[in-house]
Amino acid sequence: MCTIVEDFGFRLKGRKGSHIIYMHDEVKELLNFQDVSGKANPYRVRLFIKIIEKYNLVEEGESSA
Repeated sequence: MCTIVEDFGFRLKGRKGSHIIYMHDEVKELLNFQDVSGKANPYRVRLFIKIIEKYNLVEEGESSA
């Protein structure tokens, strides 16, 4: 999940315990993922998808046209 988030231009802000925080210059919300046995929480994945749609983000290297 971290690789996908970074592909969309988010960068690691920090870690606290099992929580991994990402930020993006064009997004107000922070992404907060918790590593549970190497998997991301499905709720957090859905929030990530909503943020992508809300801000019309595309993977780096891809055009939005």
